[in-house]
Amino acid sequence: MNSSRSKRAKVLGVLVVGLCIAAAGWFGYQAAATSAAPSVSPAVSAQVLSVTCPDNFPDIGTGYAKVTDIDTFTVLSSESLVEITVNTRLYAATMTGNAVRFEVRVDDAASPLGRSRALLRSIETGTGGVPVSMTAVFDNLDAGEHTLSLYAQATNFGTATDVGVDPGCFGADHAVVNEFLPFGSIAIPLVLSE
Repeated sequence: MNSSRSKRAKVLGVLVVGLCIAAAGWFGYQAAATSAAPSVSPAVSAQVLSVTCPDNFPDIGTGYAKVTDIDTFTVLSSESLVEITVNTRLYAATMTGNAVRFEVRVDDAASPLGRSRALLRSIETGTGGVPVSMTAVFDNLDAGEHTLSLYAQATNFGTATDVGVDPGCFGADHAVVNEFLPFGSIAIPLVLSE
């Protein structure tokens, strides 16, 4: 009988300790908003990609068209949130509309969580390009390799010629891919039989 109570007490002790650890982690994360050093944070996988200088600069119209495939990156978990920031220079030789709208895409699809766009205005054409930073957030990307691309469209029923990134191919442009992996779970052993 004492042996049975002892086992139950040990299991109960393990459960209480496990729940205390879980609660401390949860409360520590909640307090992170006001503290300088959060006690719980998601794991992050970071990749830095070079923006590939395009072989040719396409002409575009009012429908979105691919300007270039920037590079490929790898997603570790389909449950991750992926944040992509592209730092580059946008360029167009000429345009007939007011502007060219550029957009970050993954596997030829725009972000389902909001726009990631930048604008090149008509008065900025023919120069050395305009520096921009665009950030996109994606969820539900399958684990594995994905292609990061840049698309563009001319506005106001216009057209644009020689649309691209990194004019002159100086290689100073880059993209940063941060994958926020899902939080892990705490396993608490539970003994159901004696």
